[in-house]
Amino acid sequence: MGSNLTFVIHNYTTIINIHMGNPYSKERRKMAERNKVELYLKDVFERECVYKIEREEVEFIQTGIETIVQRIANKVLDNDTLQESMKIKFAKYFKGKLIRSPINIFGVGSFYEETRNNFPDEFDFILTLFCCEGTFEEYKQFLLEASVFNTVADTFSQKVKELSELDKDALLYTAPDPKCARKLYFDKYLRQHGPATWLRFIYESKSKRKKEIDVDYVAALHITDRNVLNQIVNESCVLTEFAQETLSVGSCFCIGANFSLTQTEVHIMRNVLSEKHRQIYRILKYLINGHGDVEKLDNLGNFDKPYSSYMIKTVMIYHHFNCKTFDTVNFGPCILDVLGDLCRYKNTSEFPSLYKLDYRTKIRCDLCLLTFLRTLTDSLRSMQRLLGSSYDYERDKVKESISKKYLDTLGK
Repeated sequence: MGSNLTFVIHNYTTIINIHMGNPYSKERRKMAERNKVELYLKDVFERECVYKIEREEVEFIQTGIETIVQRIANKVLDNDTLQESMKIKFAKYFKGKLIRSPINIFGVGSFYEETRNNFPDEFDFILTLFCCEGTFEEYKQFLLEASVFNTVADTFSQKVKELSELDKDALLYTAPDPKCARKLYFDKYLRQHGPATWLRFIYESKSKRKKEIDVDYVAALHITDRNVLNQIVNESCVLTEFAQETLSVGSCFCIGANFSLTQTEVHIMRNVLSEKHRQIYRILKYLINGHGDVEKLDNLGNFDKPYSSYMIKTVMIYHHFNCKTFDTVNFGPCILDVLGDLCRYKNTSEFPSLYKLDYRTKIRCDLCLLTFLRTLTDSLRSMQRLLGSSYDYERDKVKESISKKYLDTLGK
């Protein structure tokens, strides 16, 4: 395909059957003799977090989504009306040249961070329109006043609708082998939320099983000028290590009304965090939000805020750079440390941020899951102290995520 995306190779862990002759079972028994929490957390990861489909199937879904997304990007960027409209708008703010970005699609979000749980049913992309030669002050003024992204989003949405009606073959991906019955195709445009356009795709497996796959598509300007990037880092970054990694990545984006360092987040999660810390982050996402429970909670529109994946990731990044048990293979100490950190904050205004001006935490909201989070932390600590007793995952597991427990109290 024509995409310049970096291909993701996931760790496809499989659940291992335990029996007396298996050396892995001996290791698990030794672990159980020390405490139950390590055995439990490793089971949570293997049973609830890793993909339950073959690597070949994941690669098909990824390649299919990227192929179709690149086709859409090409159609959008080749639209002469849109190009002229953008150039006129950008010329009002930037005195330098407008340069087409050599790479126009960037994969971001949990799939490309290698932290997606259970099934690859959500993909996030940034569509870069131009690299604008401009000063830091010009970019800031542009972010304050420009409405170009609304124009782009509207034109993009219209173009996708046209493609779905007039060129359905462009939004269909099938396996190169005609004997393979898998296919992936565009289903519908859902809506615009913030600067993102939300699309729905359908994946159909060999057995005709259908699975919905959601794609978020965000239009952006690509900033590669080193002087501008230095000023953005100096003004925006709170965490020293995060600032250093942003400079090593060498670029960032303008999205909506903000500078976005999403590339840095992907880089840190994939290349800086240890494999253990990535797995711990995935375990925490499951224990706190299950498989989609936080989305149900968000849809209620309550003013109080649950723990988003982004909030958990933020605390996880802070933990990584301050971890005191980095050299151990055990999950328990790190998970309890991160949970302890999460339990320190009662509302979003107290919550740590990677950026000095973070739109996600401007509004003060109470953290509605705090009581449930403390209960989860206490449960894991109690499990850690259990020595020599029997262990059974189905019997001993936390039955619901804390988001689901909160939903239950609301009768939802």
